[in-house]
Amino acid sequence: MIEQAKNTNFQLKRSDSFNSNVDINNYNKSWAEVLSNMNRYKIIDIRDPVNYQMYRVKGSLNLRSLEEIKQKNINGPLIISCYKGRSSPSFALRLREEGYEAYSVKKGIEGFKEETNFKII
Repeated sequence: MIEQAKNTNFQLKRSDSFNSNVDINNYNKSWAEVLSNMNRYKIIDIRDPVNYQMYRVKGSLNLRSLEEIKQKNINGPLIISCYKGRSSPSFALRLREEGYEAYSVKKGIEGFKEETNFKII
């Protein structure tokens, strides 16, 4: 399971290799902001499938790679969630480089459990 985390989509690139059109300073959203605009965002949960099945944000999708997102033809503003908000920023930046409007959510699914009583299934 640890080996799966070595997926290239999770690795940060050197700052000089980022697309200059990508805003690397504005990508974190709070769960309160996301939940108040649920009809605007698609939540992508990048945790492993076992943990995703145990608990997740209602309506979220468990997609762990850029290729999966492209295959599913996912569009619109994307909110990327992980366990604690450590992996999602680099994944969101990678998506932005590919032209997606993508944001990381602060503190991941753990922040969701802390911030809200919104239904986790």
